[in-house]
Amino acid sequence: MQFNLDEVFQIAEQIERNGASFYHTAARHFPEKTFSQLLSELADMEVQHEKVFKAMHAQLNYPQSLSLFDVNDETSAYLNAFASDYVFELNTDPTILIKPEISPEELFKIAIGLEKDSIVFYYGLMSVLINQADKSQVDAIIKQEFGHIAQLTQIAAEFKAK
Repeated sequence: MQFNLDEVFQIAEQIERNGASFYHTAARHFPEKTFSQLLSELADMEVQHEKVFKAMHAQLNYPQSLSLFDVNDETSAYLNAFASDYVFELNTDPTILIKPEISPEELFKIAIGLEKDSIVFYYGLMSVLINQADKSQVDAIIKQEFGHIAQLTQIAAEFKAK
């Protein structure tokens, strides 16, 4: 399977839609108003990230394909596994991870784990890119995801300190 930059942005946008759905569902799950409001704000952050990715996606000059270089075909195999939902299930509703007995701490661990999974995908992709313009686009996605993990970690620490 060959990937192009259009498909990478489609995946990034889907990851963000999944995140928004996850946080909206979590907000309804926790009755405590402050925590529920916090989760709604996180959902809004995901919506904003999706908008960022859509704007980046709209700026692509077509046709723009990824130039892949992978001596051992390991990264290509990884990208194929990702696209086939073996790394994490992109097309599965992440709200199924919110069980009735989930604690706020468990919720944050899941959320951060999902963000880390997306970063692993983007770094795998970066390892095979040759074209600098393609690398810059994917690097911008990675920076957005790192920023989200930092926000999640800070919010989780503040929540735990209360």
